[in-house]
Amino acid sequence: MSLKIQIAQVCTLGVLSMPLLAGTTSGELHQTLIGQEWGENTETHVLLDHCTYQKRFDLQRKQKQLQGLSTHSLICDGHYVIVFTVAEAGGGSRILDALTMPSLRRGESLLHPGECELGGNSDTDFYAVARFGRRESVNRKTGLRAAWVPDPEAGRIRPLSTRNVVCGRPVQP
Repeated sequence: MSLKIQIAQVCTLGVLSMPLLAGTTSGELHQTLIGQEWGENTETHVLLDHCTYQKRFDLQRKQKQLQGLSTHSLICDGHYVIVFTVAEAGGGSRILDALTMPSLRRGESLLHPGECELGGNSDTDFYAVARFGRRESVNRKTGLRAAWVPDPEAGRIRPLSTRNVVCGRPVQP
């Protein structure tokens, strides 16, 4: 019996659970996460047991924090995954969107919020992929490949034009 038929039967019986999805590939992981509860003691934690948590960033605009909105950076099966969450009234958080980043090419780095400027403004919440080589900063002509930004109004992570983006080489701790 094929796997598709087995999964269809499980879904029909209504017993599809999060642990069954724990074997999802990183390419499918972001779709599985959307709408799930986020946190340590949730079923989402089972999905992410093969991931390494990197950083959390609270969203802000014009030097003011956007209450309850955060992004989280993880590495799952060698791929970066960005998770966009919103705090819920009763406590806890829910995942609005998630994005599995493209594989990094040789010499590229994932840049986190605050490591790049958009139109000269460093108060930014976006992620970018760049290759610095010997440069101390890059733009779209010299090594910046792509960027993504969480959109609070739409509740999604969307591509961001790299036209006015400049990224400085991150300082190693």
